[in-house]
Amino acid sequence: MRTAQRIAFSDQTATNIADMGGERFRLQTQFRVYNNGPAHVAGLVWTTDFWANPQTTLARFQSFGNDAGGGFENWLAVVEVPGLDVSFEYVIFCDDYRGVQEVPRIYDTNGGETYRIQASFG
Repeated sequence: MRTAQRIAFSDQTATNIADMGGERFRLQTQFRVYNNGPAHVAGLVWTTDFWANPQTTLARFQSFGNDAGGGFENWLAVVEVPGLDVSFEYVIFCDDYRGVQEVPRIYDTNGGETYRIQASFG
């Protein structure tokens, strides 16, 4: 039985980091997947070059919750890339491994606008 119904964006931060590990950019995105399910895999499809070379990063499950919209899962995706002042564009996805004879994937594309953020020193 399919359990992933929708994705809700929660928060994002983008930070330039310059330390002994070098210069890099870190994106952190928090989101929710409605409804609770035992077999979800979620993450980001992202780019820093206008979709010439898209990448995928899996998110980490954080916790379960409930609100007026029903039960949900909290997820956190973290991406680091070399360089500073990186422009980042992404969409959020969730694969539902409880689909019958298929693994449906749902997206949050920000209404077709994608999510965008520019790093800053934090």
